[in-house]
Amino acid sequence: YIKFKNIKIAYNKPIKMNINLESNSKSSKSIQKKFGLEFVILIINLVYKKILLRVLENQFFNYLGTISYGLYMYHQIAIVLCINVLLKFHIMNDVALYVSSIVITVLIAGLSHKFLEKPFLTLKNKWSVFNSNIFPENKY
Repeated sequence: YIKFKNIKIAYNKPIKMNINLESNSKSSKSIQKKFGLEFVILIINLVYKKILLRVLENQFFNYLGTISYGLYMYHQIAIVLCINVLLKFHIMNDVALYVSSIVITVLIAGLSHKFLEKPFLTLKNKWSVFNSNIFPENKY
């Protein structure tokens, strides 16, 4: 274990953290095997049980797929923003950090998709010499 003490993240307030960088430990190997087995079971169920696939293909997950680039691009900014706000109000709660980070990330990614990505994709389709849209029925 490597221990970092008094890491200054936001507003120069110290936070104590313990980070396990040892990937060869027995607990780490068992966790890797557990998650690997769970993903294998999930993939097999998706192949053979179509009802699970229908559960995952709903409007909410389709929307997350639509804004996935924004989720990827803005999640770190949202996490830092939430840490700063929570520290400012002296809230040291992991659940509050996780929930607020997810909500803020989805909001920022949704706004980015609506006001940045959609207009540029429309311009791309309007001015492009070649049609790069492989799904013409998909109207961003």
